[in-house]
Amino acid sequence: MTKNTGRLLEVLDAARSPVAVADLARAMEGVCDLATLYRTLRRLESTGLLESFAFECRKRGIERYWQRRSSTHRHFFHCESCHRFLDVGACRLSTMTREVERDLGAEIQGHTLYFTGTCKDCRSSLPAPGSRRG
Repeated sequence: MTKNTGRLLEVLDAARSPVAVADLARAMEGVCDLATLYRTLRRLESTGLLESFAFECRKRGIERYWQRRSSTHRHFFHCESCHRFLDVGACRLSTMTREVERDLGAEIQGHTLYFTGTCKDCRSSLPAPGSRRG
């Protein structure tokens, strides 16, 4: 395992949620350049150690996020205010997946689901509806 690969896996192992490439680049500064980071990410994803998804945030636009592949497929909630991802746990779509496969006669090989909104912490810092500031 190269120094780049080892350090990248350490960063992703320490993360509790998916990590944007910009954040990975900051964490890998001095270890590898951006081109090497992208090559390493693609290689690790092709071997099944990582997974990624593209996500569109109203404030930040489209970003790709990476995480270690876990044995349990998971979904996340993204806060549009603080940009944190909160883990909503293991996938609960198995019944729906089987129904769609049956209805379409298809074989589903994967899916992406994420929730967006405002997290509890950010909601509590917002003024109450109808209140006036200042």
